Amino acid sequence: MQAKNSCDIIILSLKETIMDILILALIPMLSFFISDIIYKYCSQYFGYYTITALAVGFGFIPMVILMVLGQLPIQNLILNYNLFALITVSSIFFLIGYILNFKTLKTEQATNTFALSQIQSIMLILFGILILREQLEFMKIIAIIFLIVGSIFIITNEKLKINKQFGYAAFANISWGIYWFIITIVITTTSANPISTITLVRVIAFVFSLIFLVNFITKMKSRQPNPKKISAKKKIIPILFVAAVFDGMGNIFFVLVDKLNNLVLGSIFLAITPALIGIFAYIVFKDRFNKLQLLGLFIIVSAGVLISL
Repeated sequence: MQAKNSCDIIILSLKETIMDILILALIPMLSFFISDIIYKYCSQYFGYYTITALAVGFGFIPMVILMVLGQLPIQNLILNYNLFALITVSSIFFLIGYILNFKTLKTEQATNTFALSQIQSIMLILFGILILREQLEFMKIIAIIFLIVGSIFIITNEKLKINKQFGYAAFANISWGIYWFIITIVITTTSANPISTITLVRVIAFVFSLIFLVNFITKMKSRQPNPKKISAKKKIIPILFVAAVFDGMGNIFFVLVDKLNNLVLGSIFLAITPALIGIFAYIVFKDRFNKLQLLGLFIIVSAGVLISL
């Protein structure tokens, strides 16, 4: 009871401290925007197993700090075996999403890769219809069609051929969609604290990522290490740490926006994040798009806004 009150106190204090709820809804968008841009930069220096382990590991630091300060419970999630099993399964999908997304991000443009994140919306809508028996509204049907068409345009090159590398990003977002569905079920059907739940997911995913990483390093031992590359990677780690912290903060504040009943507003802002990444990537990373990809980006952003309404 005390822990639950502590969580409520954190939320109420946030609502009182931030003068306008609009600012609170903007924080997840800005957090994901910053983390995504930095992830793109860092992905050039690390293999996707390494960057996944670092991103997932660093990302739960702000969550753990919030849990300690708010005295949020986590023992009930661990001691309830059925609940812990669900969270463990969700952490696997969470981790797979990171690995596949970084695999695409290493070779492809940031804008196209992150624009495909709207596929998660399709997954959640389909889960809601097929499993939760929710009603499918006309606007959501239009939005799903837009998302599918926009995604196809995004992964198509000037010769109208599909870039297979984006298939990894597509499957990454399908995996994240499954993760969010499981977590939503856990949070809405039990007394599990949302922040404690997503923190535990990240901790378990980090343990799994270390297993993948150790296995990968063991296989690569025969290669001669490059001192210059190792030195460059060490300099990039603090930058990656910043990205992962913003990533973790984005998840925290999105959960808080949901708890404050402003999920629609937060979702709309998240829907336009690919457009912001596109503008920044055009200027900084020199990302270039063909007309079909630009149209796809516009369609995906529009569909994301439609889903949020």
